[in-house]
Amino acid sequence: YGAKFTVAPGLDLRLTDAGHILGSAIIELWAGDVKLVFSGDLGHRGKPIVRDPSPVEEAQVLVLESTYGDRNHKNMADTTAELGQVLTETLSAGGTVLMPVYAIGRSQDILYMINLLTLQGALDRPRVFLDSPMAIRAAGVYGRHLEAFDEEATRLIRHPPKNPRAPRVRFTETGAASRGLARLRGVVILAGSGMCEGGRITDHLTRHLGDSRCCVVITGFQAEGTLGRQLVDGATSVRIRGKMIPVKARIHTINGLSAHADQAGLLDWVQAFRNPKPRTFLVHGEPEKMLILAAALARRHGISARMPGWRESVVLTGSPRPTHPKGHGQAAPRKAVKATKPI
Repeated sequence: YGAKFTVAPGLDLRLTDAGHILGSAIIELWAGDVKLVFSGDLGHRGKPIVRDPSPVEEAQVLVLESTYGDRNHKNMADTTAELGQVLTETLSAGGTVLMPVYAIGRSQDILYMINLLTLQGALDRPRVFLDSPMAIRAAGVYGRHLEAFDEEATRLIRHPPKNPRAPRVRFTETGAASRGLARLRGVVILAGSGMCEGGRITDHLTRHLGDSRCCVVITGFQAEGTLGRQLVDGATSVRIRGKMIPVKARIHTINGLSAHADQAGLLDWVQAFRNPKPRTFLVHGEPEKMLILAAALARRHGISARMPGWRESVVLTGSPRPTHPKGHGQAAPRKAVKATKPI
């Protein structure tokens, strides 16, 4: 993070922390006399483990994500409490909690939050299974890169408090170990994929969706057309691997767990750009969410954001060249750069 280097003649690049998942980055790109910033997946402020998104002050062109451009998340304290209540209610009734998770980021965040709930006394030694080989490998990567953690997580890892209520976490790497979870009740199972479109979560849903004691906790954005979106939208039955499964389990969505910035987070991050504000293109969001975010950007920042069309080309020109950060030289201006692929 923070190192600026040349990637091709006329193209200089710098990566800064996006606060989304471990290693995620905002891209600052100097192309000739135009500076572009790609937000990438911008993180949710205050989320566990990773740092908050880094501000960027200068750009002529901004490509901005808009996943949650239409809404705001609960704060992390309320989100943690909500998660604790759902887990307590389901486990005390003898039901199993299924949590479709993304292998990188969400899995580690939820394990961290469950541990925090036990430290707070909200949970007492829950049995938790991480049933995703990729998530298990990612956990090892996280353990090797404490330098990228935020201050709170770093302190907790390096100086762990005594915790007699600590969760009993097990990793199930093999398919046989995963199938063995079918015999258990009153446990928490984290499994991929995050939108229920494949992976081991589909096996667990097949077994538990018909049990009213169980709960499926949706922890992130569910795209249109996915199995996860059908559950969120209240489907009474769903098709999994060609078989219709009745939905009797409780479906609970916790939006505050999202790793993406909400509308307030996006607007606050854009505020860091100096005037004149960058020419802005919205991507990575459903059309109606983009429209709502575009209206909010216009009201708060006077930005007239555009939603690029499929295979649209945009000629980017800029003068003068954006000021380089202190300590970096300034290359001579070059010709305008034309985008020949969709941006």
